[in-house]
Amino acid sequence: MFASSTTGRRITVVKVAKSGGAVDIDYTYRARILSHQIRNYFYGPDFKIPTWVDVAKLGGEAQTETTLSPYSAPVKFNDMKIWRIGAEAMAPSSALPIGGSRIITELEPIPVDPSSGGLLNVVLALLPLPPSQHGAVKAEEDFSEEDLLTTDVAGFLLVTAVDTAKSRMTILSPNPGSLTGRTALVGSYEWQDQ
Repeated sequence: MFASSTTGRRITVVKVAKSGGAVDIDYTYRARILSHQIRNYFYGPDFKIPTWVDVAKLGGEAQTETTLSPYSAPVKFNDMKIWRIGAEAMAPSSALPIGGSRIITELEPIPVDPSSGGLLNVVLALLPLPPSQHGAVKAEEDFSEEDLLTTDVAGFLLVTAVDTAKSRMTILSPNPGSLTGRTALVGSYEWQDQ
């Protein structure tokens, strides 16, 4: 059972028994499906014009493939705030000393320093700026831990290169737009286009 640190709401996870017809999916199949879905998010679904369509009669510059072109842009380390929810690797509670408790909880936001490494090929969840109580947009400094945990995701980004010498990283995005002053969450998904 988890409890929010600011509101005190309790979240209970209930395990449901597996139905009789359900089968387990192996890891390689899941990895392949995940890779395919991430590729579709950035490049669109694989769609080719059928062979029976005469491309010459379509007019203009008809494409034989309809692949989307994602936007790639360099972003300075200090232009974005990146957070991770919980520690990257946590020992189980049974490994703690008797009577000991965790310093970092499973739902505690931790700031990520891009210069420390570990962001290459990571999928980031981009958060929108949440509106304040008066309808204005909050400043990034006003993001509370509760906002980071409850705000919906606006989209996803992919870190394709990290240059620590120049303090910048290259971000792949489905569409162009400024990422200055934005907040993103690091998850456990990594993806590399092949």
